[in-house]
Amino acid sequence: MNEHDEWNAKHRARRTAEVGELDPFVSAALDQLGPGAGRRAWDLAAGRGRHALELARRGFAVTAVDRSAEALEQLAAHAAEAGLHVEALQRDLESAAWADGLSPADLIVVVNYLDRALFSALPDFLAPGGRLLVATYTTDRTGEHPSERWCLRPCELAETFPSASCEFAVERDGRAGLLTRIGDSSA
Repeated sequence: MNEHDEWNAKHRARRTAEVGELDPFVSAALDQLGPGAGRRAWDLAAGRGRHALELARRGFAVTAVDRSAEALEQLAAHAAEAGLHVEALQRDLESAAWADGLSPADLIVVVNYLDRALFSALPDFLAPGGRLLVATYTTDRTGEHPSERWCLRPCELAETFPSASCEFAVERDGRAGLLTRIGDSSA
């Protein structure tokens, strides 16, 4: 079974009426950002869409990107049921062409996905004054999962975007979250 099949199987097994709770850091950061009307947001490694759906509820024009067709199918069903529009794109974030055809985002959200090469490229996909919202595990998490390979070192997230203007950051209990503005500070 290849990695794509594994993710589809994982999401198929989790098929339920609910997509799951919002990450608490993401919820707090979105509260700080206010309504999304007129702004474009990308939810990368969106999975079944818990954050993409919330972005759409808040008025953002949302594009959800994930490699799992199963997850995106569930996301689309939940969006339709809630009367929300979310553009769902099946793309592999590890491919060089994953962002082809996408308009620059005002907000990029990445939760529980770690690809350092992707993180370093994300500022290139933002509109002027755009923001990155990232939340994931750190190596000081409790338990074995996710494996250390998929965890940030303590303080690594804050160091990842040195030229950005940090608006909100929390690191504790094995989690790190960062909301940062890239570029033009007047937006």
